[in-house]
Amino acid sequence: NISLKFSDFLTRCIDMTPSNRPTCAQLLKHGFIVAGTGSGSLRKAQDALARSPHWVCEKPDDRSNGDDLMRICDEYAKKGKTMPLRVLQELAQMYGMSEKRIATTFQKCKARHILSEK
Repeated sequence: NISLKFSDFLTRCIDMTPSNRPTCAQLLKHGFIVAGTGSGSLRKAQDALARSPHWVCEKPDDRSNGDDLMRICDEYAKKGKTMPLRVLQELAQMYGMSEKRIATTFQKCKARHILSEK
């Protein structure tokens, strides 16, 4: 039991094709967000979108899927985190690559960050 505006908003946010996904700026202009702008709710929505994973809320139009994937791997590597298996699986499905290839890309990013810190 959700509104049509909210349903459309969510559908746009979770589009599995990165090039079809709106940017944060575009999402903030969506009717669902605009309709709920009373008492600071727009600010709360902006903060929530800013905290969400970038593959959900941002997809610059001038980047290729490979650049986008590299950026995701770089973020995990910079934080010194291991990429969770579910994220690895989601990325493999999203980009149509094997999990092994995604893991290899992540390991290269991690190695590059380790070497740049020295």
